[in-house]
Amino acid sequence: MHHATADPVGVQVAFDELEPDLSQVTFVVVDLETTGTRPGTDEITEVGAIRVCGGEVQAELSTFVAIDGTLPAHVSRLTGIAPEDLHGAPSLGEVMSTFLEFSRGAVLVAHNARFDLGFLRAAAAAVDLAWPDPASLCTLALARRILHSGETRSHRLADLAAHLGATVQPTHRALADARATVDVLHALIARVGDCGVATVSELRAYDARLSPGVRRRAALTDGLHRGPGVYVFRDAAGGPLYVGSSTDVRRRARSYYSGGDTRGRMRTMVGLATAVDAVPCAHMLEAWTVEEQLIDALQPPYNRRSRSPRRGWWLEPAADGSARPRVTRAPGGPGAVGPFRRADDAREAWSDLMALPDPPRSRERWDALAGGTDSSALRALVSEVDALASRGAFERA
Repeated sequence: MHHATADPVGVQVAFDELEPDLSQVTFVVVDLETTGTRPGTDEITEVGAIRVCGGEVQAELSTFVAIDGTLPAHVSRLTGIAPEDLHGAPSLGEVMSTFLEFSRGAVLVAHNARFDLGFLRAAAAAVDLAWPDPASLCTLALARRILHSGETRSHRLADLAAHLGATVQPTHRALADARATVDVLHALIARVGDCGVATVSELRAYDARLSPGVRRRAALTDGLHRGPGVYVFRDAAGGPLYVGSSTDVRRRARSYYSGGDTRGRMRTMVGLATAVDAVPCAHMLEAWTVEEQLIDALQPPYNRRSRSPRRGWWLEPAADGSARPRVTRAPGGPGAVGPFRRADDAREAWSDLMALPDPPRSRERWDALAGGTDSSALRALVSEVDALASRGAFERA
């Protein structure tokens, strides 16, 4: 039963670069039938859920739910669910335990997700189960963003299912409506498949208002590599506009042409860009270093940090080099090492350096490290990162 209803200054935004491709994401598409519209007051009468990945259905869940109150007559007429269907049905606690296990690790999808997820969250609380607060998508919101104005009579599930060629028409029953929502989800994903949309966050941020001309420029990224590195957007004169880094350079650069970055200045930048260059790197430690160097050297106008190249956090050693260095935003001399994105990153870097077999304790060693004439400490850290990564300890690496 459904009833439709500024970025931080001086910080280069970091994105979740480990987000999987949409084809690898497991979705659980869910639909509920209820006694009303108020989560926590009205009750769930039926749950239908479908687990899908890569366009294939993996499993389905369908069950009535026993209720404490009475089933309103108008709800029974709308859904076809009779009071006797709920007699002897599993309890809300049993159904929620089953559903939470069924949907574990998946992205939840619903048509008008605020309604369904609101009821599920309230139901979990009512039976003392922890709500995992999973990532979610709303096909109602997606349809409004992806489909052109006036393309369909409305964004109701029935109209979308008919317009997008769903194999199942919704019937105000949970499993049938969930099946229709699966078809709508897949059709919407297919609509944006050639627009640089490859992840859940890019799908959620997709904006059909971007001009076709801007979308066509996604072809500028076709020759970029799929791996860690640094990318540079350039204008018609070859001048640098913006520098960024990513674990997947091609995918990240392409996302700018799908509305994946909603910052106003980034949309302006994308409209000016006529070329995208890339510098392949062996790993993200190298990519971050190269990114900082290029921002410092090129001063691209759309990098907020480029207006103050020494902005960030720095390690500045004591005069004699013997004490722990201070962490500062305003280094006073050439011996400072940085910049780091966060103060904690700077402190952790110092701890890691001091944990090396031959740490740079003297001022002479420190100046050699800061000046780039002695990279033995950095090579040792890179070796440690590679060793951790080879053992699968990616978070520590």
